[in-house]
Amino acid sequence: MPTLCGCKTNDGKPCSRAVKPGATRCWQHARGLRQWWKSIGPFYRGVAQIIGLVGSLVTILLAVQPYLKTHLHNKSETVTNPIQSNSPAASKLLPPKDAAPKDAAPKENVYVPPLHGTDQFVTYVVLYADNSVLCMMNSNFARNLSCAEVRDAFKKHMNGDVISSLSVALQHYMVPLVYSAGTGGGTRGGSENGRFTETQVAPIVPPEFVSYLTSKVLDISDSKERDFYPFWFAFGSNEPLMKLPKDTKVFFLKKEESEGRPKSYITRLERKGYYQIDFAVYQYAAPRIGAIPDKSTVPDWVNTSQATTYSFVVREDWTLERSHGASFAVEDYDNWAKQLSASIRTKLED
Repeated sequence: MPTLCGCKTNDGKPCSRAVKPGATRCWQHARGLRQWWKSIGPFYRGVAQIIGLVGSLVTILLAVQPYLKTHLHNKSETVTNPIQSNSPAASKLLPPKDAAPKDAAPKENVYVPPLHGTDQFVTYVVLYADNSVLCMMNSNFARNLSCAEVRDAFKKHMNGDVISSLSVALQHYMVPLVYSAGTGGGTRGGSENGRFTETQVAPIVPPEFVSYLTSKVLDISDSKERDFYPFWFAFGSNEPLMKLPKDTKVFFLKKEESEGRPKSYITRLERKGYYQIDFAVYQYAAPRIGAIPDKSTVPDWVNTSQATTYSFVVREDWTLERSHGASFAVEDYDNWAKQLSASIRTKLED
């Protein structure tokens, strides 16, 4: 006959539950884990042991899962073909070591700051009392030619404001200077005692150049606009001779005076997103009445006291984008911009 628990219940009656072998109380009245473990009997102890074992196995599997996943993934990519990986046959089967996966995300473009350059010089324009331009007698042939061509443009477009009229004439004259730089040519000095000098100038060829008709670069259909330019530029040829980089556009801009910077007149050559060259013309100093540039000479009939010298800065700024890689030769464009500045200097600098 099984032994009864004998402990009193909540209502004071003796507990009638059987006590398992080896225990002194039933499982409900057992005190402490050791007594409770004995009171539940061998069957339930076995069930509890199985549950504990299953829980331990699950914990172990969760702990080693990352290791197994990595190990099995690397093992699945191991070359099992008996052909050696450095053999000619293997090279046909295996992808290159540096080949990116087909589903790999493309590399982001790395920003490279643009290249900037600048150069500037001072040029003078001397006006006589009647606002006619005086060209200096001792200037070289190229400088005298540019003086005469600026004089003609100024004469046709004088609007009462001498400084702005001269600035606009010089601004537009930048385009013929770029044109002549790309074509080259010769210059001849004056003769003295039966002698003369002659110089050949090699053309400055732009990178990725295309030859344009002047009418395709500028709208010179209007006679007022056409009068800004020398005859040889506006009517000189029916062949495309003006060399500029492909897709280049030409603009004329004006920036008002701001933050201490003088009003400037800008000729811009631009291929959007690739390069930009600005030729800016602005007043350098106040007009000098009764004076001509140092070491300059004028004809004997000129009364220097009736001459006024206007000085202007000609400034070239260029910006070259360097984010296109090998498809855009930044160094070639940089050299071209520097050569353009040197060429324009020879024809305008005093």
